[in-house]
Amino acid sequence: MMRAWVDYRAVKAAVSMEMALASYGIQLHRLDRDYLRGRCPLPAHTSKSSRQSFIVNTGKNAWVCHSDSCIRARGGRIGGNVLDFISAMENCSVREAALKLQDWFTVPPVHSPPVSRP
Repeated sequence: MMRAWVDYRAVKAAVSMEMALASYGIQLHRLDRDYLRGRCPLPAHTSKSSRQSFIVNTGKNAWVCHSDSCIRARGGRIGGNVLDFISAMENCSVREAALKLQDWFTVPPVHSPPVSRP
């Protein structure tokens, strides 16, 4: 069976963190034009004391959670891009996360790697 080619760059360009958050019904407080903040929605987040540890930079389309429980669960990583977020939310690989986003947001799949021409 041939596996579909995943254009990670195209998926990240087509799906913003705000779109991903909305798909889960997650609402964060807007701090300013580029920043959202609130309670961490990740399943690995177990801290009861960190209430505002999840921050999204909409300009960079990236997120972080400064909670020790999330950092520990993610092997020391504090954040990432939209693919990393879906991967953490769905407990799946980044590739599977990209395929989910392609499906959820109708991002046209690429069936083979781009051909470079001399």
